[in-house]
Amino acid sequence: MSAEDGAEAAKRAGILAESLRRQADGGEEDVLGPAPAPLARLRGRHRWHVLVRGRHGKVQQIVRAALASVGDLAPAVLAVDVDPVSLM
Repeated sequence: MSAEDGAEAAKRAGILAESLRRQADGGEEDVLGPAPAPLARLRGRHRWHVLVRGRHGKVQQIVRAALASVGDLAPAVLAVDVDPVSLM
């Protein structure tokens, strides 16, 4: 999640994380975060991470359902990285 305003980025990442937790409730999947990205500011944008761990198919369902329930996250921009090699 990234936004020009750091408070907005944190707020939107928190909204997304709560929605992910509701969708994953009772399952084996974990939702970690939100937390500032290691490069917390890049090209004038503040960045936050939310990590979802679990079985690929189930994680995909959780993410899709969470995104559908939160609607528009503007002014923040969301980027999804499947199977990240690094969290940088």
